[in-house]
Amino acid sequence: MAPAQEMARVLRPRGVALLIAPSSGHVHRYPEDCFRYFPDGLPALASTAGLLVIESYVQQRPVYRSNIWLDAVAVLQKPVRTPPAEARECARLELGRLMLKPDLNSDQLAMVDFKPKAVKPSVLGDLAASRPGHVFADHDAELARKFDPLRRLVEGRQHLSRAIKALTRPI
Repeated sequence: MAPAQEMARVLRPRGVALLIAPSSGHVHRYPEDCFRYFPDGLPALASTAGLLVIESYVQQRPVYRSNIWLDAVAVLQKPVRTPPAEARECARLELGRLMLKPDLNSDQLAMVDFKPKAVKPSVLGDLAASRPGHVFADHDAELARKFDPLRRLVEGRQHLSRAIKALTRPI
């Protein structure tokens, strides 16, 4: 089963998942170099798993000097569904898992239980309805501005210029 579908399977209704994956960086071949996630990548994974996207963004610039990966971040939540809708989603995820098997036979398909399990929802509220904005992306942008070397250089020159003017001002 794909990791996103497995997260959806084990989450309670209204449960929250946080995905952080690299979006850029150098190529490394050991053992292999497979994935980079761009702005549409993590939301696409969420939709295949039946999860709601609370927030998703990709860093646009390094937050600190050695950060070459520019992470893709997604906050996901499993929705509360009606029993028939949950049964359809359970069947869809189970069939997706079975589709990956190279030697699927009719006995394995007959043993699949498509009935949804009665699970008590998480105590968390519905984050999609109560989200105030892109809180995580705003915080990331603030950190990037704070630690951006060019910005720090410009601010340093401004402070130095003010100090020189203050020291050379006639009394």
